[in-house]
Amino acid sequence: MMMIGSWAVDWNAVGEFMLATGMRGALLLSAVAGLALLLKAGSAARRHLVWTLGMVGLLALPFAHVAAPSWSVEVPGLERVIDRAGVAEVVEAAGVMPRAETREAGAGVKSTAPAVADEAVDASVVPSASRAVGRSTGRSASVGWVAPAAAVDTRIAESSNDWVLPLLGIWALGALLLAGPVLASHGALRRVERSTRPLSDDRVARELSRLAMLMGVDRPVRLLEGEDGQMPMSWGLLRPVILLPRRAERWPEVRLRAVLLHELAHVQRRDCLTQFVAEVALALHWPNPLAWVAVWRLRVEREHACDDRVLVAGAQATVYAGELLSLARGFRVGRQGSLAAVAMARPSKLESRLRAVLAEGRRRTLSRRGAAVTAGVALLLTTAVAGLTAVPATRNADDRVSAETSGTAAPSDRVSRDVSPETPAADRLTNGPIRPAGESQDVSAETSPRFVTAQPLAVSCGTEQADWDSSIQQRNDDRTQVSWARPGCEVEILMEGEVEFNSTFDDVARLDRNARLRIEEVDGRTERWLEITPGSGGAPEYEYRLDRSQRPFDAEAREWYQGMLLQVFRRAGFLADERVAAFLAEGGVEAVFQEMELLQTDHAYARYVEETIRRATLTEGQFEDLLDQAMDRVDSDHYMAQILEAVGSHTTLNDRMLDTFIAASRTLDSDHYRAEVLETALDRGDLSNAQIRDLLASASEIDSDHYQAKILQGVADRYVMRADLREAYLAAVERIESDHYMTEVLSGLLARSDLGPEEKATVLRAAAGIGSDHYVTVILKTLAERGLGTGPLRDAYFEVAAGIESDHYAQNALQAILENEPDLSEDQLRRLIQTTIAIESDHYRAALLVAIAERHRLAGATREAYLRAIEGIESRHYRGSVAEALLRNGG
Repeated sequence: MMMIGSWAVDWNAVGEFMLATGMRGALLLSAVAGLALLLKAGSAARRHLVWTLGMVGLLALPFAHVAAPSWSVEVPGLERVIDRAGVAEVVEAAGVMPRAETREAGAGVKSTAPAVADEAVDASVVPSASRAVGRSTGRSASVGWVAPAAAVDTRIAESSNDWVLPLLGIWALGALLLAGPVLASHGALRRVERSTRPLSDDRVARELSRLAMLMGVDRPVRLLEGEDGQMPMSWGLLRPVILLPRRAERWPEVRLRAVLLHELAHVQRRDCLTQFVAEVALALHWPNPLAWVAVWRLRVEREHACDDRVLVAGAQATVYAGELLSLARGFRVGRQGSLAAVAMARPSKLESRLRAVLAEGRRRTLSRRGAAVTAGVALLLTTAVAGLTAVPATRNADDRVSAETSGTAAPSDRVSRDVSPETPAADRLTNGPIRPAGESQDVSAETSPRFVTAQPLAVSCGTEQADWDSSIQQRNDDRTQVSWARPGCEVEILMEGEVEFNSTFDDVARLDRNARLRIEEVDGRTERWLEITPGSGGAPEYEYRLDRSQRPFDAEAREWYQGMLLQVFRRAGFLADERVAAFLAEGGVEAVFQEMELLQTDHAYARYVEETIRRATLTEGQFEDLLDQAMDRVDSDHYMAQILEAVGSHTTLNDRMLDTFIAASRTLDSDHYRAEVLETALDRGDLSNAQIRDLLASASEIDSDHYQAKILQGVADRYVMRADLREAYLAAVERIESDHYMTEVLSGLLARSDLGPEEKATVLRAAAGIGSDHYVTVILKTLAERGLGTGPLRDAYFEVAAGIESDHYAQNALQAILENEPDLSEDQLRRLIQTTIAIESDHYRAALLVAIAERHRLAGATREAYLRAIEGIESRHYRGSVAEALLRNGG
């Protein structure tokens, strides 16, 4: 204890609380890392959000621990670790845990520890057994660091461990060494803001304003001009700033757009704030290696997410990758503010970014729903970890004595059951390479297997039908390993070699020479172990142990063994093909459905569905029952998709079944698996218009532009785009955010021969929703090369071209109609000339006007419109070239 006025600081409690927070932080970041790994196929924005919320949770742990509901996990052997570390004595002295001779809690037990009134000690690190006993003895186990000095027993002060203060000093020194540079970096950037002049070029300012609106940045952004060679960067927790190098106003449009989009993405995502939170969390948790990993991954995913935003905004991947490479080679990252600012391209991180930018099919967006789900999972993880406490696994004295005195094993007590070599092949079902007894296996009514079609009474924790925390199945050639676990119960089953089961699936019939079946279960304080090995003629021999002591394989042991086998079949889907065949022979499809209700994993359920569909012809009602049950029971998108694809591939579906099939696709959250299922439906080739509309509605809910475009292209390739489908189809197209994929879909639709001019005009107007001028121009030029004809399609062409903001691309689009449509009417020609007035660049307007004069005779109202277009050209050079073209035209 350290005296501070009339209060005493319990440094042991402080140290224990900090150790507990550190361990919880390591556990939280481990869970966050696992979650990020599971989202490897998702967008970088989602992974960045996961790491960000992990660091926020790290900072919130000390406060969440007070409010979170407490729960505990028994850790065997933890009490021995405590005793060896000398922590128990400190806890006893503090009055939280009774001394050894009085540790059995009870109303009549008297503790020899001194009574300390109203003391507050953290019981979260020193395992929460101390918290439980503290409650039983009437002492407070709440988190607290100080107590009135007059109420502190001197023995508590004497029990203070000498290691606490030095460790706290080391931690504080490390935190200061990490926090200092971060604070200095923010100060350096403040000085840069005061000493650097604003970048006042009108072209850059207009582009910044336009792109800020495109990116949804509603805060004012300051634009500063740095030194030559300065790497573009942004900073500002509250007032964002973008720093561009001197002469950035001379950059070509492609580079300027790429740089501004990237830095605005940082501003819109508030990356400087998340980086600051991460640096603070790292400074406080620097002894935790996972905190360093988290900060590193946060920076990596941040840049990937911003690159994705640039590509979604319409930048070409190859062009953008080239700009990143050029910036990394030609510009430097300054020292000032390097920890507080985000630079656009650091050479050390460039390789992975270029690979990500050029990767096709990569998910690049994060929906609001996805962000909400991710935030919810992160909150649950933080709450769960904050309330977690490790508890020593307790055993009573009789159990310990029994365990210590049972070290001598009894002689081997093997029980053998002979299997005659003449055992019918129909009774042999195998593990490893399955060897069913003949392909035409006949299961008659007299020999039909006696299956358990209801859950039997559980004889141990491992045979219970419960929600298990984890389940693992591994199969390699002739080795199968199955395990499942939850707090207080662990099961592992291993099969090696060829193991044959009897026709009732409740026992082993025969094993090959090197085969074995081993079952292990830890049920709280009880351990069961069974190994079955081949005896004479391959007959099974059983060696059974209970709490490591040899026991006879009696009726009780056999009941446990058969319950375990049933768990293997129902959890791992083992021998699903043979069991489904036997159920069908015994009671038909309804018998299989009854067994499927008792299956305990999505994997097993999918196996049984596949085998049922392969072996039986389902009625319409059975098919609907099967999918209804699957939608209620199966949580995994992977296995639900596997079920639907099996249904779509092996079942003759009528209209009603197809309706159910397409409706079932909407239960899949995964874009990948939903797209696979919808492609299966498309492959049927006989969908009605109503079913296509339902399919398009399901595709519209896909977040990934890649998969959504894939389905839409599949619809366009396989079905006639009738008028009653176009509205639903275009509504689905409008949900695509990526300009690249929207261009692919609309280009494919415009290439169809069954669309008339008016229908193509409708599709072309939908292209106006594309944000990238480049991609809009691609569609216009492609359409112009194929011929626009006369009437509505030409009008739509001019309408969309007039909306292009880039002078370069506007000139390209209008040039294409000049080159491919020689028969423009006077009205259309005047409209074309008037469109050129919106082009601000003298170069591009002059080039277009010269081309018009070279291809068309200009007279009357058309010539007057041409003269008005010339008046807007400021450059004498370009005005002169256009005037010469007009003189040559005559008119």
